[in-house]
Amino acid sequence: MALNIETGHLPVGSGHEIYWERSGNPTGKPIIYLHGGPGGHSKPDHRELFDPNHWQIILFDQRGCGQSRPLGSLEDNNTFALVEDIEKLKEHLGLGQVTLYGSSWGTTLALAYAITYPQNIAALVLRGIFLGTKKELDWFHFEGPKQFYPKEWDRWLTFLPEDERGDPLKGYAKRLISGDIEAAKEWNRFELTCCRLNFDPSMIEEILAEDPGLTSAKVETHYFQNQCFFPEEDWILNRCSQIAHIPTTLIHGRYDMVCPLRSAYLLHNQLPNSELLIVQEGGHATSEPGMESTVTDALTKLTP
Repeated sequence: MALNIETGHLPVGSGHEIYWERSGNPTGKPIIYLHGGPGGHSKPDHRELFDPNHWQIILFDQRGCGQSRPLGSLEDNNTFALVEDIEKLKEHLGLGQVTLYGSSWGTTLALAYAITYPQNIAALVLRGIFLGTKKELDWFHFEGPKQFYPKEWDRWLTFLPEDERGDPLKGYAKRLISGDIEAAKEWNRFELTCCRLNFDPSMIEEILAEDPGLTSAKVETHYFQNQCFFPEEDWILNRCSQIAHIPTTLIHGRYDMVCPLRSAYLLHNQLPNSELLIVQEGGHATSEPGMESTVTDALTKLTP
């Protein structure tokens, strides 16, 4: 099937216009891809996860991200605003029940949307589960990487003045909002390193030389400083009864340094209609050995 791609910008309020695209089978079952971050964006590679002969594939860039406008805006940019953006996009495109595919932060957003609008969900496929809790943020910024990536963690932390190292999120956020490119490079260098089991420092430097990732880092620290805008710790786990009936596939790398496997395990235990697939040699990135094939197999099982 020739891949005809329809695109547009949808006004969603507070001056935000989210970029969206639709491709694949126009009469196929809709699947919405939710990108990671917060602060990431959709890419052509993302649509390639899905069989265009069977799926109606929808990608979009979240507020302040990618091709959405205005780029980098933090005004009314929070988790529950994004939930409503998904609903507005779904209505704009005339979609019925949808399958949500979430990656990393996209899993958080998928779960928040499903809890808010459970009647709209046919299935969930979630890779690299993140529940938006302080425990997970503490793991990534203090407990985990300093054990497994001590040199890289030290560099990331000591970039900040000593009196700001007790709250690195605040220190980095202040610099990123002011447009500090070197802070963006340090933030993203650390994150890119932790995302892969076998990282290539030279490749990371090439990525940062092309794009230091100021916007993505600014949006990400905005969310993390505010604990992803959830009003309570374990907001998602405390509401799993509302989505217990939804067929859910959880895919997680055993050695994920960014999002600990325990989050996926706890979520699986709360969702009786879920399957947890652990990629034994997997880290956080989709490109890890075995991760992409596990994702493909999970989606094939759902192929209409």
